[in-house]
Amino acid sequence: MLFISQDEYGITTYTVTNDYGLCLIRTTDARIANYVNYHSYRAPAAARLAIGGDVGHPELGIIWRFPRKVNK
Repeated sequence: MLFISQDEYGITTYTVTNDYGLCLIRTTDARIANYVNYHSYRAPAAARLAIGGDVGHPELGIIWRFPRKVNK
């Protein structure tokens, strides 16, 4: 879901959440917000945005990856 707000300086901010209400991205760029919003429909709850490519993760679609799990 895409939320649009303006701050006290008139700068428009776009916040995109998934179907579970978790924030996927917060940006001032309307094009990237609309792109993420379009592809966020029915994305898995654990999916996060893959920024700049993320080697070693299974392909979940055009922009998604799962968070890395760290074992100590």
